[in-house]
Amino acid sequence: MELVHERLLAILVRKYPWLYDTGSMFYNDNAKKAEAWEAIGKAMGIPSVVAKAKWRTLRIKYNRMKCQTIGKTGQAASKINRMDFLAFVDSDNNPRPTCSNISSQENDDDHTTTTIDTTVEPATSDTTADVHDLMFAEFVPRVRNLKKADQTKVVEEVAQLIANALAEQALEEAAN
Repeated sequence: MELVHERLLAILVRKYPWLYDTGSMFYNDNAKKAEAWEAIGKAMGIPSVVAKAKWRTLRIKYNRMKCQTIGKTGQAASKINRMDFLAFVDSDNNPRPTCSNISSQENDDDHTTTTIDTTVEPATSDTTADVHDLMFAEFVPRVRNLKKADQTKVVEEVAQLIANALAEQALEEAAN
């Protein structure tokens, strides 16, 4: 799935916490979930079952990437997580603890337990990114990689498209 579509899907799913948050009071409400998937599918222009399958795949991919970034002691630094836009599901999706039959000498000598609060609150903002904000944000780095002449051409053509659309809209409103 293309990164733009992944981000769009994540933005849309985030609006419906009962799809991913087991603590939500509507988490077990299948009718409410079905309505949410219908709305997401409609917004993306795909059937709801496809949107649901894409979300499942994206979430699995994110969990695998997250486990790879945790790594083991002594490993090299991990790659940057390009799927950090899915961090909002982390509050619900903590990996299961694992154990080993190999004990370390450090752990045998010291039986103290340290608790660390790892709760991360999502950033709050007065404005939420919508589909169009996301789309244009994805275009910017691509346009920056073009030659200056091509950058200018792209900007001029996009500006012309917007001007044409606004003119058509004004004509339609005047006709009504």
